Amino acid sequence: MQVGTYPTRRGEPARFRPHADEPWQPVAAWAGPWPVEELWWEGTPRRVARFQVVGVDGRAWLMTYDQAAAESVWWTEAGYD
Repeated sequence: MQVGTYPTRRGEPARFRPHADEPWQPVAAWAGPWPVEELWWEGTPRRVARFQVVGVDGRAWLMTYDQAAAESVWWTEAGYD
């Protein structure tokens, strides 16, 4: 994943885990990426990309990817039943 003016991805997401202490689960469906520029009003903007991911258990998740961190980071912003 690269987040620039337009984020690019390599391949399709195959698995994810909403939290580090949970097991990986297969992706049933997904949408995105949607690039967002955050914190522009503070003078240090950062670009992230958001994805919606649906697991095989039927729950949907809003996931965010940030490549500007010291290491590229994924985190979960929200879960939907």
